[in-house]
Amino acid sequence: MWIYIFIIIDLTLIALHFIYGKSADFFNLACENNLPTLYQSIKTLITGSLLIVIARKYKLNTWILVAGIIVVYFAFDDWFQIHEKISNYIYLNTFFEMRYRWIIVYLPILTLAVIAFRKIYYKIKMNRLIILGLALLILAFCLEIVEALTYSSQYIFYQVTAEESLEMLGMTAILVAVWGKLKLNFTKNSF
Repeated sequence: MWIYIFIIIDLTLIALHFIYGKSADFFNLACENNLPTLYQSIKTLITGSLLIVIARKYKLNTWILVAGIIVVYFAFDDWFQIHEKISNYIYLNTFFEMRYRWIIVYLPILTLAVIAFRKIYYKIKMNRLIILGLALLILAFCLEIVEALTYSSQYIFYQVTAEESLEMLGMTAILVAVWGKLKLNFTKNSF
């Protein structure tokens, strides 16, 4: 049931982006500190917090805690643009072009996140949703790299729409999987 609610909200925000995004930053997926960013940040924060609760409450696999902490970081980064600020510092102090600077910041964090989720893959019963979510997030990351390499103002609206939509739907899949795991009456042995 929850997955349908989140997917409906995701799709509604994507539709609002297509309808109003070019004229109103409040609905534009490419803009910061607006409705889609707030929604995505809250959803990501809930996902990370649930992972931390699962890890701490049941004193389980350290990788679940690591995954939770990384996801919480993503939530704060989404709202406060932490990687943008770090990226600006890297741009000013290295030879990297402005459009590549975020890759240096995010690649190690994303690599650790993939390792953490791979380690907990068998620990969460709804693992197909975890894999789907990770696949969508990795695809979004790849699209962002393509955007950086082939920047075209003509297609940027659609590139950003695809990338941000994949991020939104990917985190929804992971949230529903984690929520489903927490909802189950599980024991320490179920992990």
